[in-house]
Amino acid sequence: MSITTYSELVTAAQNWMARSDSGIQARIPEFITLTEDLITWGSNDPEFPIPSLRCRQMESRGTLTISSAYTSLPTDFLEPIRMKINSDPVRYLEYVTPQEFDQRYISSNTDLPKAFTIEGDYIRVGPSPDSSYTGELLYYRTIPALTVSNTTNWLLTASPGTYLYGVLFHATPYVQAAGVGVNADLISDTLYWYRGFASRVNGLNTASQASKYGGVLIPRPSISVV
Repeated sequence: MSITTYSELVTAAQNWMARSDSGIQARIPEFITLTEDLITWGSNDPEFPIPSLRCRQMESRGTLTISSAYTSLPTDFLEPIRMKINSDPVRYLEYVTPQEFDQRYISSNTDLPKAFTIEGDYIRVGPSPDSSYTGELLYYRTIPALTVSNTTNWLLTASPGTYLYGVLFHATPYVQAAGVGVNADLISDTLYWYRGFASRVNGLNTASQASKYGGVLIPRPSISVV
């Protein structure tokens, strides 16, 4: 069967687990939420390391009015890629850590901003703007959550296997603990589902880099956001 909607994902998960009882039906929405959380943040677990997903489909461009040192981040903000001020000529802002930012810029100084950092839910620019500027932020956005009302998203369309393997990976401890179901052993091998899930996240990241850089992989710079 195809897996293009929330309900089809739920049905597919039940089929793969050979479980259709009310207990597992109530848990599958939780497994989907946990899968999205793991896709977004990854895992540094030494036994089950999983990379966070950062692909071009998650990139979004937001226009900001920069009229003070602090500007609210977009509500779906996840991680910055680059920021610029649409001055003449255009100025690309350097990202610096909050600690370095405090060492460089004094709040009373004003000018065309040169750098930015992230503090809480705000972008902070330095020097503080001497006028109102239009800024443009390219950033990674969060993945729209699948629900009964939001029945699909770009990730389910692009890679239904990522969702399915993630749901089965999270379902394994529940099924093992429950000890019921005619084919409960079908998902007893956590490593099997983990490998399928992690390989798909890795594959999406690799394909995204190849599509942007013509197959020449360029490491994504590490940006610490606090």
